[in-house]
Amino acid sequence: MPIYRLFRLSSEGRIWGPGELCDLNDDAGAIEAARGLGHTYAVEVWDEARRVEIVAPRPRFFDAQ
Repeated sequence: MPIYRLFRLSSEGRIWGPGELCDLNDDAGAIEAARGLGHTYAVEVWDEARRVEIVAPRPRFFDAQ
């Protein structure tokens, strides 16, 4: 099984923090795990030296008051 690295990205697109290692079956599983992390920021998914995908942050919804 590949070991994926998931990195949170700042609003400037730079890696923010140390990242997380995930032992997952495939790219699709790694992308799904990244979606679980990316509440308000993008997450970059890596498999060794190969960037798999950048997962966009979830849209924010605000109450109009």
